[in-house]
Amino acid sequence: MDGHVLWDYRVAIDLFLGGVGVAAFILSALLFFLDKEANKPVYKGGFILAPLFVSLGLIFLLLEIGRPFNAVRTLININPASIMSLGVFLQAIFVAIAFYVAYLMVKRDESCSCQGESCEGPKFLILAGGFLALLTGLYHGMLLYGTGREAWNGALPLLFLASSIASGFALTYLLATLRGVGEAPVWVLSAISVALLGVLAGAFGWVYGLGALGVESKASLDYLHAHYGIHFYLVALVIGALVPLVLYVKSMLSKERLDKSLALASSVMILVGAFVLKYVVVYVGQIEYLASH
Repeated sequence: MDGHVLWDYRVAIDLFLGGVGVAAFILSALLFFLDKEANKPVYKGGFILAPLFVSLGLIFLLLEIGRPFNAVRTLININPASIMSLGVFLQAIFVAIAFYVAYLMVKRDESCSCQGESCEGPKFLILAGGFLALLTGLYHGMLLYGTGREAWNGALPLLFLASSIASGFALTYLLATLRGVGEAPVWVLSAISVALLGVLAGAFGWVYGLGALGVESKASLDYLHAHYGIHFYLVALVIGALVPLVLYVKSMLSKERLDKSLALASSVMILVGAFVLKYVVVYVGQIEYLASH
């Protein structure tokens, strides 16, 4: 089936990995400014993770495009009217900053001569990187919405950003927990919970828009229910969003930490749900190609 669509699974992988990476950077920046000493084991991992995930996602995107050198041309000849052109430029700057911050995080521990705040990463770079990460997270939804296809409606920027925040925050603390260097504090659980609510709200808005717009949009809704209903509703929304949300809210209300196994399982569910969500949206938005084969 992939051979019959303009954008295949590699675009979904790019959107997923890129979303995880930018959200990991945002969380790491927050942890850095809140308490750079106490949170160091967690934010260091997040800062290293961020550029790797975003870069890996871009590689998949370039493989899908089939013309990697076009990316260089896009960077040189920026078209302000093209959301794709602006997005490539935006992500290139973010990746450059993120790799430099990651380098500083590693340098701090490996160089005995590296002392003081210079090894923490310049604050203005971390602030700039966080701002660019947020814009990149919004761009992922705007990339699809900006094509003008009815099936990729205005709910996608919120949906994709919320999904990215939830999955990026979850993965950062999943790795920290596995390494035994930290557990998610209440405010992080609250942030993930809000993001999961955003996923559910954005998914409702997307599905509602599919049914309320034009012929192509309604055909996409029918195709969603016929071919991806279990993937979208059960895996992406129930398992990937609703179940972790219930577990987090229950933990916060009872003021008891989640059991480690439940915390790890919740993070994995969020990550799986985020990928399935973006995969389904990418494919359903290309209904005319899918339905014709």
